[in-house]
Amino acid sequence: MCLSPSLCPLANALGWWEKEACLSDSTRRSTNNLIFFAVLATVLAVYLFILRPMQRGLQGEKHRAIGTAMPRLALEPLLPGHQPISSQDRAGKVVLINFWATWCGPCQQELPHIVAIENKFRGNPDFRMLSIAAPGQGETETDLRAATEAYLKQRDVDMPVYIDPDTIAYQTIILAAGARGGIPLTLAVDRNGVIRGIWEGYSPGTETEVEGLIESLLAGK
Repeated sequence: MCLSPSLCPLANALGWWEKEACLSDSTRRSTNNLIFFAVLATVLAVYLFILRPMQRGLQGEKHRAIGTAMPRLALEPLLPGHQPISSQDRAGKVVLINFWATWCGPCQQELPHIVAIENKFRGNPDFRMLSIAAPGQGETETDLRAATEAYLKQRDVDMPVYIDPDTIAYQTIILAAGARGGIPLTLAVDRNGVIRGIWEGYSPGTETEVEGLIESLLAGK
């Protein structure tokens, strides 16, 4: 997952211990180094055996925000000829929302699968795909449009793409869903506007879960 810039508690802790390790007293330095490695090992163990499994279990239909009402969104089309998107445009439809960016490695891995899912359900009038290109840090709307259009042309992608230049839609969803923050971010929404699946980041196999859930929602399950 491509994370947004944020303060990292572990990094702060490492910085503090680095300062402590610079003390001139060799004995105290050795003691501090031992404590540092013990703390680091504990943090890694907690992450690997507790936090990471918990995070994995909170994906898809098991995400903690399942059942949350989808907030209102207003999106602008990337290319001329497409209409802006409002909440009314997705009323009564099963909607797949995918936030991604050209500069995001996991997004690049996931995009072909998102395109395949959009192609599969495109002919269903009850389905709507909202592919939303996110800007990089300091990237202007003009830059976002140009970079995204060039990227899609290079990969021969013809599905409609929308932009969120001020990240208002993204931030709204993050707050509503209690997501960690980062892209790609994929959401499946039912006909009543209720979130039924959330995937933060991408790992091989995720696309199978997404496709299966969309099929179930379209079938009314």
